[in-house]
Amino acid sequence: MPEITGNQVLPGDEAVKEGKIYKIVSVEKFTSEVQMFSGYRVTLDGGKHDQLAIPLWERQTLGRKSKLGAFAYPLGMDTDKWVGKNIRIVFWIPRNRQIEVVQ
Repeated sequence: MPEITGNQVLPGDEAVKEGKIYKIVSVEKFTSEVQMFSGYRVTLDGGKHDQLAIPLWERQTLGRKSKLGAFAYPLGMDTDKWVGKNIRIVFWIPRNRQIEVVQ
């Protein structure tokens, strides 16, 4: 589902391309309005009008292959340090997500 940021609607995680390199532009902590779920909205830039926003939902346990775990394990738990990092999407399949940090 697309994420709405300001006046611009960005595609969501369904637009993620495996094998592609993205730069992390921003990480925002947020809480959903209806069910009060909390998570992080990560905005990725793939270049040439290819920007997307991925919600990473918090859970009781952090699985390595969950959305949040796929980011937290290679990047660390301090989301402030994620911004500016380049990542490659290795796998982006439900319950089997993996990224790697690239230079």
